Amino acid sequence: MHKEGIAIIGIGCRFPGGVNDAESFWKLLIEGREAVCEVPSDRWNLERFYDPEPGLAGKSIARRGGFLDGIDQFDPQFFGISPREAPTWIRSTGSFWRRPGRRWRMRASCWI
Repeated sequence: MHKEGIAIIGIGCRFPGGVNDAESFWKLLIEGREAVCEVPSDRWNLERFYDPEPGLAGKSIARRGGFLDGIDQFDPQFFGISPREAPTWIRSTGSFWRRPGRRWRMRASCWI
């Protein structure tokens, strides 16, 4: 069987911790920095929604998470999310991930 080589000609990434390219991703790994932080105030009011008791309606047991910078620059229409639905989706990604067609577009965009 003849195997052909491949060439990686580019990489793009965006991760929590201010990572927005391969160089900053590598730096995060080398330095062993933490990319998880307390919920940013522009995401939701932590004091209002946090409760250590699991299962309470309208509450979260999470105080920390991995958050992307610049979430306001997200392009919902690229993923088939209407402008009307986008603000709800940004606050609660559950409805997005329950729709298989959207999951596929999101995954496919990671490889483009």
